[in-house]
Amino acid sequence: MLIDYLRERKIKIKDIQRATDIPYTTLNDIANGRVDIMNVRLRYVTDIARFLGITIDGLVQECAPAWKDDTSDIYISDGKYYLDRGEWSDSPIYLCKVNKLNEKWVRHMADFRKSEAKLEKEKEKWKINYST
Repeated sequence: MLIDYLRERKIKIKDIQRATDIPYTTLNDIANGRVDIMNVRLRYVTDIARFLGITIDGLVQECAPAWKDDTSDIYISDGKYYLDRGEWSDSPIYLCKVNKLNEKWVRHMADFRKSEAKLEKEKEKWKINYST
């Protein structure tokens, strides 16, 4: 997450806020992963990247949770982790709120919820087959 990047470089959110005029709470939410960087105003993203001396792609990468990869089926929306729907679910599955503690175990939670959803689908299939 971005907060780790900032801590490593001893950069305070307040310093970014003063230099960019982006509201402190917005910066805090971005840094702590409560807001998906892909949903942040472009001006904010460019101002933050410019302040940090990195590219926009670099900033996006720094904002990604540690477990995030290109094939991930987990995404963040409105400060919450969701498991993307697949053949085993009709809609996204809520996992938990975004925070530093949850980042460490959200992949395990997603795997558990996915297997749970698959079992529910199987139960539905058996109910339909049994009733006909």
